[in-house]
Amino acid sequence: MATEKVVTVNEGATYEANDGGQRVVAFHVDRPRSEVYFAPLGSAREDRTSIEDFLKGYKLIAQQGEALPEDRKAK
Repeated sequence: MATEKVVTVNEGATYEANDGGQRVVAFHVDRPRSEVYFAPLGSAREDRTSIEDFLKGYKLIAQQGEALPEDRKAK
């Protein structure tokens, strides 16, 4: 039996572009339509894309309520 890793997008979590660039917060995940709505940190602009494309372009760096990596190092 093959073991597969299940990856989801979590509302309120912070993600970083795979190239180390832009950070975004996913604020709504529409699972029936397979879309995620997200906004860059510090911006009122919002965007949306398919969950699959989002997971290809971004990696999770902090769940909702967790400190960002640089804040964890400062403690």
